[in-house]
Amino acid sequence: MIFTQHYESPLGGILLAADDIGLTGLWFEGQKYFARTLDAVHQEQETAVLSEARRWLDVYFGGQEPDFTPPLHPAGSAFQQEVWALLRRIPCGQTTTYGALAKQLAAERGLSRMSAQAVGGAVGHNVISIIIPCHRVVGTDGSLTGYAGGIDKKAGLLLYTAQLVVNFFWTIFFFNLEWRLFSFFWLLLLLGLVIAMIVKFSKDSKPAAYLQIPYALWLLFAGYLNLGVYLLNRA
Repeated sequence: MIFTQHYESPLGGILLAADDIGLTGLWFEGQKYFARTLDAVHQEQETAVLSEARRWLDVYFGGQEPDFTPPLHPAGSAFQQEVWALLRRIPCGQTTTYGALAKQLAAERGLSRMSAQAVGGAVGHNVISIIIPCHRVVGTDGSLTGYAGGIDKKAGLLLYTAQLVVNFFWTIFFFNLEWRLFSFFWLLLLLGLVIAMIVKFSKDSKPAAYLQIPYALWLLFAGYLNLGVYLLNRA
């Protein structure tokens, strides 16, 4: 039996699906291949797997990198499963290309080459968005292509991930390394990313965009404190 639940994210509505083993689907509403593998007979009901998936999304959209993964049980061919396994190994805050994935898979199979187009097809048919991070795969020229959830969603996810990484490193620069002036400019970069994120979120979910405004205001205050600490210590 397949169970489903709906989740409201800053980038729009999400449909979650799971069986007794693990999560079988995570789709943005209206995306390409939406609910493609969802059984016609399913029931909207809370389950342990779906609760874990919702908790993962809460942590992720709450501004942190989750340190756990809900059980996953995506349906796909053996080739697709191989590609999706590679996607899960892409570190948070980093991107790769379809060509690089093809070379990596070829090397693991002991082949001289692998079709980047075939890999791209498997990436595009990923049934568990975000958790299996297909949004971290870009074109050779850095272009945002091939995301079933839509290019706008892909841009939003990459922007959101970028500000998470920048936020993480500010703490290291300011507290551990005590690079006060560098930390101030790093904070300005973070503020710019958050403002861009607010603009992006406002196109998909205005309440989600409004929730980021206190974050931006806090960064302004933190920047004021950061600069003050630098000036006081310089004197």
